[in-house]
Amino acid sequence: RGKDKLAFVSDMFDRVAPTYDLLNHFISLGNTTIWRLMALTRLAGRKGVLKPGSKILDVGCGTGWVTWFFGWYYRGMALDVEGMA
Repeated sequence: RGKDKLAFVSDMFDRVAPTYDLLNHFISLGNTTIWRLMALTRLAGRKGVLKPGSKILDVGCGTGWVTWFFGWYYRGMALDVEGMA
């Protein structure tokens, strides 16, 4: 049962992933993008918590949106553990 459930969930995420960000943006009327930008800018902006040259590790990066955003400020690293179970 555990392996079947893992296969079902993995398959579902694989099917949803290509359109997840667009669908999430549409359903939330753009609010997810706004709160992500607010939160990440607070970390990475000119007065942000993270200093220039910081290295970022986005564990379980999903669609990679956060890693993409941090790529503008830092050297982003991504690790997606899909299929490692």
